[in-house]
Parts: sequence; C-alpha cells; structure tokens
Amino acid sequence: MSTSRPVGLRFTQFYVVVLVAMGLLGLLAQSSTQYATVSLLSDAHAVNIAGRQRMLSQRVSKGALELAAATERGDGAAANAARAEIGRAVELFESSHAELVTGAKDDAIRARFVALRPAFDAVRSAAREVADASNDAERRDATRRLLAREGAFLEGMDALVFALEDAANTRVEELQGRQATFFIVQLLALVAAGLFIFRPAVAQLVRALDALEEERRRRVAELEEVRLAEQARVGRDLHDGLCQELAGIAMLLGTFDRRVQAGEVDGAQLAPIRSLVADAPAHAGRLRWLIRRLGPSPPFPARRLSRGLYPAVLEREGLGPALEQLVEDAVVRHPEPEVLLTVDVQAGLPGTVENTLYRVAQEALSNALRHAEATRVDVSLTVTEGAAERRVDDDGVGFSRSAVELGMGLDSMRKRADLLGAQHEVSGGPGEGTRVRFRVEDPQR
Repeated sequence: MSTSRPVGLRFTQFYVVVLVAMGLLGLLAQSSTQYATVSLLSDAHAVNIAGRQRMLSQRVSKGALELAAATERGDGAAANAARAEIGRAVELFESSHAELVTGAKDDAIRARFVALRPAFDAVRSAAREVADASNDAERRDATRRLLAREGAFLEGMDALVFALEDAANTRVEELQGRQATFFIVQLLALVAAGLFIFRPAVAQLVRALDALEEERRRRVAELEEVRLAEQARVGRDLHDGLCQELAGIAMLLGTFDRRVQAGEVDGAQLAPIRSLVADAPAHAGRLRWLIRRLGPSPPFPARRLSRGLYPAVLEREGLGPALEQLVEDAVVRHPEPEVLLTVDVQAGLPGTVENTLYRVAQEALSNALRHAEATRVDVSLTVTEGAAERRVDDDGVGFSRSAVELGMGLDSMRKRADLLGAQHEVSGGPGEGTRVRFRVEDPQR
C-alpha cells in the first residue's frame, strides 16, 4: 500500500496535466474558429451590401429616366413619384456606402474604397441634382452626368465585390489551415502524453504492482516456511514419540508372550506396558487431529504419517533423494506399473520450492498409480539456475476435460502453482495418457 498511493497520486497528476493541456488547446482552437467565423460573416455582409449598392445605383438611373419621361408627357404625379423614389434611393445609397467604408478591415479593401470615392460622389451628387432640378435643362444635364458616371461606379463596385470575395476565400483557407494545425498539435500532444506521461506512469504502476505481488509471494513463502518447520517438528515428534512408544510396546509384548509360554508370568512386569499404553492416547489424539487436517484418507501406520507430514530425507538430503524414496514407496504399494525416475539437479532450491515440487510430484504420481491404469510412469526432475521443472507422464487411459475440472487432486497443484507463480499444465486425453508439467522460473528469487 505504501507504494501504490504515491503511484496513484502521480498518475492522477499526469492525467490532470493532460486534461488541462488538451482543454487549453481546445479553447484556443475554438476561439480562433469563432474569430474567423465572425470575420467571414462580416465579409459576407460586405458582399451583400456591395451588391445592394449596384442595385441602388441602377435604381437612381432608372428613376432619372422615369422622371425625364414623365416630364415630357406632362405627368406631374408620375414626375413627383420619380423624384421621391430618387431621393429615397440616394439616401439608402449614401448610408450603405458609409456602412461599407466603416466595416472595411483590410488595407486593400480600404484602398479600393478610396479609388471608388470620386465615382460614388459623382453618382450621388448627380442623382440629387436630378431630384432637385428646378428646370428641364438642369435636370437633363444632371441626368447626362449621372448616366455617364454610373458605368465607372459599377466597374469599381464589381472590383470591390471580387476583392471582398478573394478576402473571404483567403480567410476560409486560413481557417482551414489553422484547424489543421490545431488538429496536428492536439494529435502530437496526445502522442507526447502517451509517450512521456501515460507510458512512464503505466510502467511505474506495473512496477508497483509487481513489487506488491513480489511482496505477497515473499510473505506467502515466509508463512510456508513457518508451516513447513512446524510440520517437520510434528513429524519428528510423532516419529520420536508415538512411533517409539508403540515400538516399545511391541517389543515388551513379544517378551511377555515368550514368558507366558515359558510359564514365567510376573504381574509387575506389566507396569511398563501400562505406562506406555497410558501415554499413547495423548499422541493418538494429536494424530487424529492431524488426520482431520490432512483430509479423508484410508488408515495408514503412524510411521507413514510422520514421513508424509515432512519427509526426513527431504530435509536431510534434498529433493532428489526424497523423490527416489517416494518412488520406492510407491512401487511397494503399486508394483504393477513400471515407474522410472530421472533426476538432474544442477543447483540448490529454497525449502518452499523443494517442498512444493515434492508435493506436486507426490500428488501426480498418486493420480497416475491410482487412476491411469498405466503400464509405465515416467517421473523427471530438472533443476538449473534459471528454472526447476518436474514432469510426471504416463501411458494410461488418459482423462476427460470434466475430470480435470472436477479435481482428481489437481486443484491443490493449481493452488501451489499460484503461490509460487509457477506454470502448471495438464495435457492428454482419453486413450492418450496424461502429462503433468510443473515449472518454476527463477526459483532462487
């Protein structure tokens, strides 16, 4: 836990930094896009007004021509209506032009307005003179000047509209380029965050988890060492206590039997036997408790129990001799299949690893002898500096997958493998025999 909290805090800090950086990039991109959008709307508005200016100049010219026609017909009402229309068009013409000039943002657009100003002023003044003329001569002169300058104004407005469209297209391209740049920057930021923040953080987290797993295994190994030591002590107590007492009882009973046959019975000679028998129940009670802890099993002699709790040869001589004794005992109880043992030990092993390899070999060999109906069982042990591997192979009837899932004593092997972080494999099938492999990498860790 002391390792996981700093790692979690650092990982959280990295995560917050990445979120803030991505948020700032997103905010900057959004602000830039909004600014460009406003500029594009302004350009569109300017193009719209410029188009309206062309239309208004044509309305003024049309009004001037309608006024001339009404005057020639002597239609006063139509003439007054034409003058009023020219006045309204000129006012809107002036206000629209002022809006265009005010909204111009680029120096190039402003320069075009400056160049267009003489034509605009000429059209505006001629239009007002047409509307305000007091006689036909002034009106005809103003109409002539209006029509003469209208072409130059329309050409200037066309050039202005094209310039506004070019400016809008340029802003669109700039916006697209800016968006592409922000996308690339965000992508690079994500890649950089993955390489320099999340990858190191995940690696550190994995190292912390590995350290926790190693600590767990170390503590399990320590507990296993304590359990094995206690198991060995109980085994020795049984061997040196109950087994010796029962052996003494057997010897005394043999002597007593011979004396009974010789007619030399003496009641006082029964006292040692009574004493040994009186002490045996205490050991027998402990024996029953141990049997319950070991699980259901058929009756067996106390000496075999003491050897099964912790084989003395494993403690004294190591795993190879212990396996040899295991095979010898198995052959005595199951003489029918041929059992072959191959041992290649090139390095020492910790006590917990030795005991685990012994126990899984004991379980696998027992399964092969009891269930496989085999004619041959091969038991092998290979120990090097880098690995320890134990195999038990038989040529028996094999097994079904359901049998493996239900047990056959294999569950204890899996649990022992988990405790050591070992590889445990059971392969084969009906009629194919069974191969049980147990491998511990880096057993010295």
